[in-house]
Amino acid sequence: MYPWQDWGALLSDGFRSWVISLVFFVPGAAVMLGGYLFYFVSFVAMTGASGTDPEAGTVILFLLGMVSLFVGIGLGGLLFVVASIFFPAALAHFAAEGRLVAAFHVRAWWRVMRSNPWGFAVAWLIVVGLFSLTYIASMTAYFTIVLICFLPILLLPIYFYLMLVGASLFGSAYAEGKAAQPTAG
Repeated sequence: MYPWQDWGALLSDGFRSWVISLVFFVPGAAVMLGGYLFYFVSFVAMTGASGTDPEAGTVILFLLGMVSLFVGIGLGGLLFVVASIFFPAALAHFAAEGRLVAAFHVRAWWRVMRSNPWGFAVAWLIVVGLFSLTYIASMTAYFTIVLICFLPILLLPIYFYLMLVGASLFGSAYAEGKAAQPTAG
């Protein structure tokens, strides 16, 4: 694992990684938020309708709001999954090159990802599986009075460790993909 020295550079790299994650995950969040917002507006319009018999336009607006809610959740969730598949390769390319714009050189990191698709797939499945097991364990802990008090304290180091494991797995997959590329010459 990378040595934990030069904290200023580590914080700078962490901030740039956060910016990269925003670019990848904001579209899914925007679609979800848009669906929620339209649903909320339609719900407020429905509750604000006077009388016991709301107008047909208000009911149609509310039904469209319900549709936008479900479409926003579905499409936003799909965008999150797609982003989570490509984000590790882009982040690994940023880490290898040391420049923020390297994460957005899609052709460069796509070649690396194509050189080792199974490595990235296995790493992704391991990380998603570990996060899922942690989620299931945390939801189980919510049913106990004692563990629910310690859950916020326990989850922070667990998720931090899982992110380190994921970074190591994706870094290894990236290095294997980079080594498997044919050399130009």
